[in-house]
Amino acid sequence: MRMTLFILFLTLFTNPIFSQNSSYIMSEGDAYDENEGFLPKEGKLYVTPMSGSQAIYNKENIGGYFLEGETLVSVKGKTIVTHDAKTLKNRKSIPIKNFPENRKNIGCIQFQGEYIMFFSSILTKKSKTLQCFFQKLDIQTGKLGNEVAILEVENKRLNLRKNGFHHVSFFPLPEFKLSKDGSKLLFSCHEKLCVYEKGMDLSWKTDKIYGKHTPKRFYDLQNGMLDNDGTYYAILKVFKNDDNPKLEWHHWESHSELISKKDRRCNYNIIVLKIDKNGVSKIEADSLKDILLHSLTLHKDANDRLLCVGLYFKDDALFRSAGFLSVDLEKNTAPTYYPIATENQDEAEKKGGTPTKGIKYLNGIEIKNTKDGNLLLISEQVNGFYLFPSKGTVSDIGNHSDVLVSKINLDGDLLWAKRLQKSQIFNLNPKNGEAYGCESYKYLELNGKHYIIYLDDKKNKDFDFDEIKTYCSSCKNGGVFAFILDEDGNGKKEMLFDLDKLTATTHYDFKVDMRTISDTEFIFPVFQKKKNEGLIKIKVK
Repeated sequence: MRMTLFILFLTLFTNPIFSQNSSYIMSEGDAYDENEGFLPKEGKLYVTPMSGSQAIYNKENIGGYFLEGETLVSVKGKTIVTHDAKTLKNRKSIPIKNFPENRKNIGCIQFQGEYIMFFSSILTKKSKTLQCFFQKLDIQTGKLGNEVAILEVENKRLNLRKNGFHHVSFFPLPEFKLSKDGSKLLFSCHEKLCVYEKGMDLSWKTDKIYGKHTPKRFYDLQNGMLDNDGTYYAILKVFKNDDNPKLEWHHWESHSELISKKDRRCNYNIIVLKIDKNGVSKIEADSLKDILLHSLTLHKDANDRLLCVGLYFKDDALFRSAGFLSVDLEKNTAPTYYPIATENQDEAEKKGGTPTKGIKYLNGIEIKNTKDGNLLLISEQVNGFYLFPSKGTVSDIGNHSDVLVSKINLDGDLLWAKRLQKSQIFNLNPKNGEAYGCESYKYLELNGKHYIIYLDDKKNKDFDFDEIKTYCSSCKNGGVFAFILDEDGNGKKEMLFDLDKLTATTHYDFKVDMRTISDTEFIFPVFQKKKNEGLIKIKVK
């Protein structure tokens, strides 16, 4: 009997922890300084965090690592860095010439075969305006082209608060996005917006995208959508008591701020602004009443129909999503509702009442077109709150929990829905902005399947994708895991990479700069003190 137990012990604890369906390559760290270029290689590696999820078209062409044939290209401060996509070995580092002085680097985009760098003026309390520019970048020589002015915004029109868990700036600083086919580029700041075509030729611009509406009534621009024709769509906030000006200041993302103390039954409708070179027009959904909407997202399907998808609440339980809905804004048909089945862990018995159905703290909708012409909807449980560890400081703490993945066809029928269980704790250090713990997920399409990639404690590696036993609250004993789903919703969970292979791993990031480089490979960076950067490449089989 003792021998049997000993053999069983060896079987459980000597098997390799890596999934046999994946392999990896790790590059050496390439140290760099934003001002001095590359420094000698030194130190150990760790990974940094990022939370949240948003569906942004062509994210792999906005910042991070660009794929140029068999070469990975990235812009690090004032230096262009290239790596071999197969071996991850550093090929060369090219200093960027004639780098503009007194300019803030907003970011770099790969657009229509060219690399475009965006800059803004340095904004201070004394600045009267914020000015934005772009310059084309030659990645072979490091030379920047002529500076081209984009737009100018008065300083008093900007809100300079940094993004936080419960408060997001109403007036975002400069940002850009691409259309789904990559043929159009949008640059926006506050009320001003520019759309560019190939060669950075200006297609159209406007100085007042809100029309007669005030900026306070506007959704976060990240939830807007640029279509392949260069038309921009954005969502307005709508309240039941629309005559109450105080409601305009309540931001849509926070559940508790969706309603006022005087109006406990807030009523949303879907109103979308269509903005193009001809002006601003309004699209309004009918047949919506007595329901509260959240996390609205716009999308064009395979038939080029404009859809709005979001979560909805019922009764006064604003922290529980009763389900999600989709509306065809082209035909203005009645919305299709998809109730979420009651889950046991969300159904704690209450004294003197029945539990409220739905999923707690579901937040955000990410929409993906599938190869069979349908739509994949992804949402995540996110819950957080503030801590005040000392006077004058504040710290975000909370958790990213289960992921709800649903598939619908273009007729609005629900094909299947899966709840994928995970539990990640995060805590943002107020002093240096470093986040402790593991956050959120990243969606990638690999090998013809849907990969929901996340960090988890290795103690959970032997559990099915519908159960979880251990919180992932730090980088210790962690691994890169994936929920893998096929088009029929059949799934499994695998560990793709053991993070203990990295030394001094204290921080993780699988939202920023993770991207596919082939049908079966993806990469993500690892950092040491934000100066020493390496790459991990994982190949799935």
